[in-house]
Amino acid sequence: MQITKSLTIGVAIDSFGTFGVTIQNPNATVITYAINGGSPLNLAAGATKELPGVTNLNELAFTGVGTVYCLCNVGSNALRVITHAAITGLVQMGATLTVDPGDLSETPTETIYQWKRNGQVIDGQTASTYVLTAADENKYVSCDLHFDTSTGQANDSAYVKCGSFVPEGTAVIAGTLTAGQTLSVTKTFTNNPTYTYKWYNNAVQVATTATWVAVAGSVYCKVTATNAAGSIEVQTATVTVV
Repeated sequence: MQITKSLTIGVAIDSFGTFGVTIQNPNATVITYAINGGSPLNLAAGATKELPGVTNLNELAFTGVGTVYCLCNVGSNALRVITHAAITGLVQMGATLTVDPGDLSETPTETIYQWKRNGQVIDGQTASTYVLTAADENKYVSCDLHFDTSTGQANDSAYVKCGSFVPEGTAVIAGTLTAGQTLSVTKTFTNNPTYTYKWYNNAVQVATTATWVAVAGSVYCKVTATNAAGSIEVQTATVTVV
């Protein structure tokens, strides 16, 4: 039987012992691996490499960006990963990521989680969920999982790549375009910002509130969306109030 280990690239895994190993590269780019500190070898994108009957495999180190899977031959009753872990959720600041542990050959008696940022432990983040912060902008966020059962142990991991957390979006004036009616702004922005407003009538600023009681003229609103990563100002289309 087999047990599946998911190893975050760039981390050396020590003390494997003596058994056959198969490594898989599920990423879209080449990674390299080195056995016991030897010369680095390439593993192509999507490729699988068998290292059968390896003796004294004390270190198997990877370099690159992404995740690599390592399947190690062990006893016939070993716990094994059937479906790999996956992270779900919006990849934007303030959003909650959830790691799905996937499927194993039996139900674990204990599952341990550890979230990391660019391979470094995020202190205190040991739940199955994680709320993205400004520190995660343009970083890889991963979760390592360790499973225990009465028949053995297994490890897996999953990751996401975070982009810019500066808000992006659009704003549109909403309401009846008649003098005396209250206008508002419908906003669709990423990364959970807060908002400020500048209303203009005939190119003159008339208000800084979220809503405005309309006066006849050519009206638009400038909306500034701000979070810890930065801000962006978006202007609505101009509407005519009669």
